[in-house]
Amino acid sequence: MNNNVVPCPFCGSVEVEVVTGTEDREGYPSQLTCSDCGANGPQTYCKDPHDKDYHKLLKQWNTRHLF
Repeated sequence: MNNNVVPCPFCGSVEVEVVTGTEDREGYPSQLTCSDCGANGPQTYCKDPHDKDYHKLLKQWNTRHLF
């Protein structure tokens, strides 16, 4: 999945995957994770684990702030 992905700031890869965690009271935490080094982007919540909002996750990955 590398459609318009800003390269990972740690390894430069554009290969990312959606990772979804275990449901909690806000829903299912989801984020993009670099397939090469494991760095992950900002997290968002999905109400359904099969309804991942890739475009929202991609926007967060591409506009994240690095500290």
